[in-house]
Amino acid sequence: MITGEGRLRGTLAPSGPDAMELQSTRMEVSRLVVLVPDHDTYGIELARRVWALAEPCGLEVLFLCVPGPSASQESAIQLRLITLASQVRSERVPVDTRIESGVSWSAAVSRHWRPGDLVLCCAEQTVQTRERGMQPLWRVLECALGTPVFVLTGLYAEQAAGAPDPLESLRPLVRWVILLLIIGVFLVAEVRVDSVTTGLSHTLALIAMGLAELGLIALWCLST
Repeated sequence: MITGEGRLRGTLAPSGPDAMELQSTRMEVSRLVVLVPDHDTYGIELARRVWALAEPCGLEVLFLCVPGPSASQESAIQLRLITLASQVRSERVPVDTRIESGVSWSAAVSRHWRPGDLVLCCAEQTVQTRERGMQPLWRVLECALGTPVFVLTGLYAEQAAGAPDPLESLRPLVRWVILLLIIGVFLVAEVRVDSVTTGLSHTLALIAMGLAELGLIALWCLST
């Protein structure tokens, strides 16, 4: 696994103006194969990071995506890849895109990998394996390809802490509805008691219902 983008730039870019050194370096890494998740990534930041690696040495770039079972429609994924390509493509950086449906990541990468390629993937990408369950994608690919995989970190959107709860905006309304429902139920019950009881029993029943209503409202307020 390669984890430092500074190290990668040092590997790709020549340390001096020697043309032979540049030619030798570019033969070692001629193309970046970027494995694009089908969801949850910061697209603009991914494009920026790929461009920063590819542009100094004029490397080719291939954006490759393998949609999962729960992925969005292929047309939406294709649009994402086209958008990424447009942000990276330049006179020095030719860009291509591919979608491989119905195959594993290992099979898709093996299908497109060629000598001189460097595979890039997000650190959070995982894949299901038979022997060890869920494993980091970079680790599985390094075993399958026998070559290092460059890992990009910090590109996944926050899911646990950062993703908004779609019901969060409705909770204040639900609280008020339940509170009004409690008051309404007790109001109907008090009207009923008022109409069927008299004397001391009438007074005690209303007091008991009033205390029960106040207690229930207090418990509801404390719980929310």
